[in-house]
Amino acid sequence: MDIALEMTPRQSGRVLEQAVRGRVAVVIEPRGERAEAPLHGTVDGREGNLLSVRIEQRESELPAGLIGMFCEVRMTASGQHYLFSSCVLDLSDISSPVYLLLAVPSTIHVANRRRFERYSVPTAAQVRLQPAGSSRAQFTALLADVSAEGIACSMSAPKDDDPLLVGENVNVCFELPGYDENFELGGSICNRALTPDKQLLTLGIEFAPAAGTGAQQRTMERLQAVLYEIMNATGTGR
Repeated sequence: MDIALEMTPRQSGRVLEQAVRGRVAVVIEPRGERAEAPLHGTVDGREGNLLSVRIEQRESELPAGLIGMFCEVRMTASGQHYLFSSCVLDLSDISSPVYLLLAVPSTIHVANRRRFERYSVPTAAQVRLQPAGSSRAQFTALLADVSAEGIACSMSAPKDDDPLLVGENVNVCFELPGYDENFELGGSICNRALTPDKQLLTLGIEFAPAAGTGAQQRTMERLQAVLYEIMNATGTGR
């Protein structure tokens, strides 16, 4: 399943530049009661806040009242799938080919297909683990890898009253190398393994933000965006 990540205005601008240079194909889906089949075309140019799209359909095939309609736009460039919302501002007077003028979007979303890939952390990064419902017990582990859905970490095995059991809920807090920010999320232990000498414990933790916690949902979205940046910049992930 794909997830859509919101790009920064600067990143969105670069995507539009790429779309104009490459005459990228787009699918425009008008919204509203009068909207019919999607429109197909190619990005033709940009001037200020106007995006020009050359449409394959003839003017007679366009839905009535198209000017002023809001629409969803999808396009693919360099193997990435992008989507954004816009509005049809004008229609060319020339009957063939037809050109639509769309409002340039403030942000573009990219469909991230790397959801299940894991990023192996190249340098030591600590993870703080706190069993849910406990104000005292806290453990420190080393982050092994991270994905949009969870982390793997290792630590010295607890000696007494080990609360880190499969199915237990924990709160995790960690940083990623190169990013000066904490990621604090709720999670659930989904697997654990002890070394033969029972000195080292490895945990797999699946993120499970508590319902109704907007802050944790925003943290999840930020983590997904950071992982997307890292994997595209380094070509890592497995």
